[in-house]
Amino acid sequence: VPSGLKELDQMTSGFQKSELIIIGARPSVGKTALALTMAAHTAIKEKIPTAFFSLEMSDMQLMMRLLSSEAHIPSENLRSGLLRMKDFQDIQDAAGRIYDAPLYIVDMPNMKLLDLRAMARRLRTQNEVQIIFVDYLRKLRTDSKITDERLRVDDILTNLTDLAKAYNTPIFAISELARDSYKSGQRLRM
Repeated sequence: VPSGLKELDQMTSGFQKSELIIIGARPSVGKTALALTMAAHTAIKEKIPTAFFSLEMSDMQLMMRLLSSEAHIPSENLRSGLLRMKDFQDIQDAAGRIYDAPLYIVDMPNMKLLDLRAMARRLRTQNEVQIIFVDYLRKLRTDSKITDERLRVDDILTNLTDLAKAYNTPIFAISELARDSYKSGQRLRM
């Protein structure tokens, strides 16, 4: 599955079936924007059925970002309504491309891992989804009684890896790096 980023696709030959890809970075550096850009490319340009599970942003926020990006209009202009006449046609054209794309956005705060598995299974079966994006990993809830955050994240990663293998689908997950590690100069960790 192509990411839409030429250099990344040349290095990786795109996202491979059954693989779990994790992108980790500090807060507010564009992790969601990167994932949304790749999901949009996959669904809108390549017409590959794509699922985007958002545990942080609402579907409306994601759609505004997507519309802004696809129409090449700054998001602040879209939010404020300060648009030129030409922008209205660009918005309409972009909205049409997004509407026709096989992009399935699931906006569910407090999502449990079990819910994600069930929805992924449904999307895979009914809509032939070929790639799944998860924004973001640490917000997934588990039924496990694990209190240590690192062990909890490890449990989530194990489950997502199993899901990728079971559905023969790449899963792209976003994780925020632990704040304490970059404040104290320690090695960065999830």
